[in-house]
Amino acid sequence: MCLRPRASARVPTLGWKPVIAIGWANAAHFYSLCSIFSYAGFLAVDCGWAADADTAGFVAGLLPTAVLCGRLFTSILWGHAADRCGRRPSMIASMVAVTLGNVCFGLTTSLPAALAVRFLLIGALNGWVTLMGLCVLECAGEAMQPVVWSYVFATGSVVALLGPAIGGWTYAALGPRFPALPPSLVGGAIGATAVAVNVAWLPETKPRAASSSSAATASSSAIRAASPAAAASSSTLRAASTSFSAAAASSSYSSREGPAGKANKADAGGGARTRLATHPGGGGEGGGEGSGGGDIGGGDNGGGGSGGAADGAARPPLSAVLCSHPLPLVMVLRAAHGCALFAAFDLVPLWCMASRYAGGLALTEEQLGTSLAAGAVVQVVFTSLAMGRLVRRLGLHASLTAGCTAAALLTLCLLASPSATAERWWLRALGASLVYGLQTSAMLLAGTALVSMSNLLCARDPQRNGLLNGIVALTEGVGKMLGPALCAPALAWGLSARPAAEASPSGALFVFAAAAAFIGLIAAAALAALPRSLSNAAPSEVLSTPPPSEGEGGGEGALLDAGPLLRAGQA
Repeated sequence: MCLRPRASARVPTLGWKPVIAIGWANAAHFYSLCSIFSYAGFLAVDCGWAADADTAGFVAGLLPTAVLCGRLFTSILWGHAADRCGRRPSMIASMVAVTLGNVCFGLTTSLPAALAVRFLLIGALNGWVTLMGLCVLECAGEAMQPVVWSYVFATGSVVALLGPAIGGWTYAALGPRFPALPPSLVGGAIGATAVAVNVAWLPETKPRAASSSSAATASSSAIRAASPAAAASSSTLRAASTSFSAAAASSSYSSREGPAGKANKADAGGGARTRLATHPGGGGEGGGEGSGGGDIGGGDNGGGGSGGAADGAARPPLSAVLCSHPLPLVMVLRAAHGCALFAAFDLVPLWCMASRYAGGLALTEEQLGTSLAAGAVVQVVFTSLAMGRLVRRLGLHASLTAGCTAAALLTLCLLASPSATAERWWLRALGASLVYGLQTSAMLLAGTALVSMSNLLCARDPQRNGLLNGIVALTEGVGKMLGPALCAPALAWGLSARPAAEASPSGALFVFAAAAAFIGLIAAAALAALPRSLSNAAPSEVLSTPPPSEGEGGGEGALLDAGPLLRAGQA
């Protein structure tokens, strides 16, 4: 179904089964990343990888970095797999890899083996980061994707609440031989449940192009309906071509009505209209006259040689799509945001476990797990109740800038909080958890806006949507890899080179101030360069282009594809 942007329209109902499937996959993926934050430093010391807690950051940062580095080599391949094999089998295969990766990591005690498991099973063979944007957009539709993203991120916040706590409370619970095995078994159980839930409830939303036989039938029917003298008169031939183009355009509009309608617009015989940023002009109809600049199709089956030329001109090369504004800027901002977010995931736990002499909070495993869990309570409340509504009310542009600005200020408040110097451990943990929860909530607000923007831009090319999302995930993975890889050793150096007991300001303050400045640069770049017209209020195929005239279809171009989740009464 499609929703017309009218104030009187009834609010659709989201189907809960696909939302649970996507959310549970995010939970399994996120647990494999965040549960280790509460015990990575202790694991490095207990296994002999680091000398003490103050220098554990040199090694602890490698564990999450290995996962993110593994994604770099397979993000684009997962996009290809999603386009060829489908979203559902790709998601199921990813969850199987996450399940095996969690179990195998718990059975490793050597650093090379631990890095290899996280690189291969949890990183390279896990395509969640590439697949999540496809599944959310194609299931929920453009207008409602912030709401679904809020539910998906809410499951991540619940895991952020329970994951570090489970990791800290169960670490070494089965003995010192395999200290990471208990929290890893919990991750394996979550991953196995994600496999079962996605097998049962995740729909397949891969775009299905029309068959060549259907295109040939539509072409012959349109030509027969034109005129009995079509073969003898050139004017009649032109009339037949016009009739064929009109029939193809009507067929293209009808294809938008299905659950995966937005992705079916590249009809092999029809000429479904898809306006790209590099080809904003509408031109003529592709296939018949060969002069269309904004239509895809028509030349392969029904349009002859001139139609083939039009098809090649209407579908630009991949490099042209990737260079079309503002997609490159959104990709860079997603990489920078991922770098800042994952840097915070590593910096805060390492700072909390560092000694008071060096400028840390000197928390134990259980205390650190409790502190991180308390901070995640703020995330759960914000993401589940407020974030989706806030993004829809403020818009994508304002949500991005506001989220990054707030996150930058809260990053500075972590070390400046009076509770950071309190004598009682629970006061130190409480102050850190509150500020950290607010900081990550602000970062998730900005991340929701960025993911929604990239989804809209990638959806301009439905047949290469998976590939484009894979490229975007690759660039974001570079940033997420650099965050822990650079900031964890920097914090370890700052704690040892300028301990708080000997130098003021401390080295930790310098590191957190640099992180805050970096987040502020993201907000400044978005405010200065991103177009404010990029929002969920317009369908992706008409972004950066003027609305179609009545002669080109009237209000049809303004319809929003609601996605299969927006089926009232769906079980």
